[in-house]
Amino acid sequence: MSTLHDLLAQVAASSEMDAQRVLSRFTGRDEALAALRGPLAKVEAGHGQVVGMVGEPGIGKSRLLYEFRRSLSAKRLTYLEGRCLSYGSSIPFLPILDLVRANCGIQDGDEPTTVVDKVRFGLHEVGLDPDEHAPYILHLLGIGDDGAALGHLSPEAIKARIGDSLRTWSLAGSQQRPIIFAVEDLHWIDRSSEEYLASLVASLAAAPILLVCTWRPGYRPPWGDHSYVTQLALRRLSPDESLSVVRSVLQAERVPEGLAQAILERAEGNPFFLEELARAALEHGEVAAGARVPVTI
Repeated sequence: MSTLHDLLAQVAASSEMDAQRVLSRFTGRDEALAALRGPLAKVEAGHGQVVGMVGEPGIGKSRLLYEFRRSLSAKRLTYLEGRCLSYGSSIPFLPILDLVRANCGIQDGDEPTTVVDKVRFGLHEVGLDPDEHAPYILHLLGIGDDGAALGHLSPEAIKARIGDSLRTWSLAGSQQRPIIFAVEDLHWIDRSSEEYLASLVASLAAAPILLVCTWRPGYRPPWGDHSYVTQLALRRLSPDESLSVVRSVLQAERVPEGLAQAILERAEGNPFFLEELARAALEHGEVAAGARVPVTI
């Protein structure tokens, strides 16, 4: 196994983009951005679309989503994000909870009564009956007295009605403005979320909804046979593109040849490793010497 893959294994559970850092130059992804704008145009015309972004860890899936979202600032639409986690495959609806909280503006410190009010308002805002749907959404959020409202239902029936309410809510909301659901790291998705997303995808044909998902090679979503599903494989950066990233991290247009060659050879066009190895060289004072790149990051 190559050194690159050893290093990738060490950071497999890390986020691909640390929002606390200054971002490196965004390069080599013009075609990928265009591939996202095409489905968005169809969504704005009322035709639902699904885009799956596939790539190895660190290849830039999160960064591409970030740049895509930035490009939407002038558009009237709703953008909601959810993320699957490495330890979350046994937690039902984990990324869907992110979407619901974001849609309702629910904060971590909100009191239960505040959450109830926000959920009911969100349902009412799109023309749905809060009395009909709120009990299932609140059950999903772990809030509410289910004894009276849901006590007569089996766990399977509650799960089905949660899915029905979520889907109905999404479709109703999309009639007011287009919706983009972005769900990252589907290779860690829990079964309940996967089943719900599959049911949502099956209902998208005539809805202005764009579902954008990311995952690593090896995962296969259960909705790939729909005509409105596109898969986008992110390639590694070329040497010129890689050098542009290194220059931006080092904040220097000229990088010592030995250092540049060492970083490019080790990173093999992976944006995350280009950034981290360049930062490591900078922190270790190797930029001026241009001779050594740290073995680990």
